[in-house]
Amino acid sequence: ISYLWGDSPADKEITMNSMPFIVRNNVWHLLHEMREYPKLRWRFSWIDGICINQQNYAERNHQVKLMK
Repeated sequence: ISYLWGDSPADKEITMNSMPFIVRNNVWHLLHEMREYPKLRWRFSWIDGICINQQNYAERNHQVKLMK
């Protein structure tokens, strides 16, 4: 899932590695659905807003180029 770009605020909290992590609404809903429906539970998802350090512009730009 692509982490929504733009002005939409990241205001939903999840727990990742026992630490709070703030995500946008679309990511929170995806993770909620995966938890609620057994057929989705064990699938892997690449969520760029979590897997890529969004504050590190060099990493983010490098990863975006790989997605094209």
